[in-house]
Amino acid sequence: MQQHPQQCYVPPAPPYAGPPRSRAWIWVLAIGIPCLILLVCCGFGVFVWTRAVRTMTSYTGPPAMGAAGAAPTRGLEQAWTLPAAEGGAAMDRATGTVYVLKSTGDCVRAGPDGHVQGTLRFGTGDDSLLSANLLPGEGTEFVAFSRWGGDVSAVTAAGAPLWTYPRGDGVDDVWVQDLDGDGLDEAIIGYNGSTGLHVVDTDGRRIWSTTEVGNVWHVCAADMTGDGKPEVISTSSKGDVSVFDAASGRPLIGPSSGIYAYLVRPVLNASRPGTDTRIVVGGTQHSMAAGTEAVVGIGASGRTTWEVDLAGDGADDGASCRSRPWVAVTTRGGSLYVIDGSNGMVLASAGGLGRASAVTWFEWSGGTEPLLAVSTHGGLQVYRVQGAEPAPASAK
Repeated sequence: MQQHPQQCYVPPAPPYAGPPRSRAWIWVLAIGIPCLILLVCCGFGVFVWTRAVRTMTSYTGPPAMGAAGAAPTRGLEQAWTLPAAEGGAAMDRATGTVYVLKSTGDCVRAGPDGHVQGTLRFGTGDDSLLSANLLPGEGTEFVAFSRWGGDVSAVTAAGAPLWTYPRGDGVDDVWVQDLDGDGLDEAIIGYNGSTGLHVVDTDGRRIWSTTEVGNVWHVCAADMTGDGKPEVISTSSKGDVSVFDAASGRPLIGPSSGIYAYLVRPVLNASRPGTDTRIVVGGTQHSMAAGTEAVVGIGASGRTTWEVDLAGDGADDGASCRSRPWVAVTTRGGSLYVIDGSNGMVLASAGGLGRASAVTWFEWSGGTEPLLAVSTHGGLQVYRVQGAEPAPASAK
């Protein structure tokens, strides 16, 4: 009998899995994840702490609008309204007569109390109007333009045309002020696009222009060098505040506002001792979270003197009071602020106004207090600032 050798079962070898794996990744996760969490927590803590400090030191705007879309009005008393006049408004500073543009090209005339006196035909079809002193004498003339429009026109109080400055890429802003000390106003025009900034004399002739800046959103004039003469000031797509010599257009060193600037207005009649603020600038705050909007005061030294937090609502337009160091600012969200430019104190505020097309001050030789006028889609809204003291005679 043949015997077979005994066979033993040998299990197959496992498949080759490569060399032994390193366990370093476990240590990376074990150390890296807690460190990442710690960094995020620290960053969030710094952000919260910064916001808390700024909330304690800055005005944060009027209360949020409710379902009805209207926030309470603080420090303002409504003087009168003109519901049918939705365009820009200006006042004859000698007589107190108010002129309000309509979209039809007509101009409504009213007294300083809002009582309508009649209409006249300006014929420009513009939506913005500025009081100006363009002719010798005590009368007031007007400069009319439309935002994103082409021409800038000057007319008399009777509506007679004086001059028209030709079309550019589209007008963003116009400011009128005596730049050379002859008692008559020049016009500073900021254009959208690449047309730049133009300065025009009292007869509508170009003095100088520059394309150093483009998308010139707002313009004004103020003494930034301390020589007693105004310089031309603008914002632009650069985000800076640009300063130019008023006579030649030579660029000067501008201030550092710390924000991406698009609104600029001067602080007038800031006679309070120790006051250094020369201009008010509105824009997006660089040092805070994206979308934070603020208005800041800037002195002749170029430093920021105060700040008002607009609670995320960007500044849209502004107007400087001649008899007080006050600047009125409207926002894209429909809020209104009256700020003491000398110290940054918010004197009054309102919300729910809708997108205002223009804001201006009504001041005239026979008046005892300035009136604040806001042009809205619902008509012209005119307010008194509550608690305002009579203006000194020299400031009128």
